[in-house]
Amino acid sequence: MGKQRQQRRHEPPPGPGRRLAERLRRAASVLVAVLAATTALLKVSVMATALLSGVYTSVSRVGGPSLLYREDTDPARYWFWMACDGVFTVLLLLLAAAIAWVFLVLDTRR
Repeated sequence: MGKQRQQRRHEPPPGPGRRLAERLRRAASVLVAVLAATTALLKVSVMATALLSGVYTSVSRVGGPSLLYREDTDPARYWFWMACDGVFTVLLLLLAAAIAWVFLVLDTRR
């Protein structure tokens, strides 16, 4: 077996365009992480309100009417939609944390 050649990684010299692209990429990643975290926190507050009141409001995404699920009259659907919202909220928080980790922690200047 012969020796394997290492490929050199060519990076263009730093210039004003590259610095601008780096700043914009960081700003966009921070914005996406903040928006995902804000959405997740708003979902947590809606879920807390639903838990305290015993009424869950489901909003239709296609323009239909909102549906109300009460814990005392329809517990199966109430807890199903609470669980779905909980899973969605956890996924949003994980997405925000992953974006922040990749772009802000792992992508530090070398």
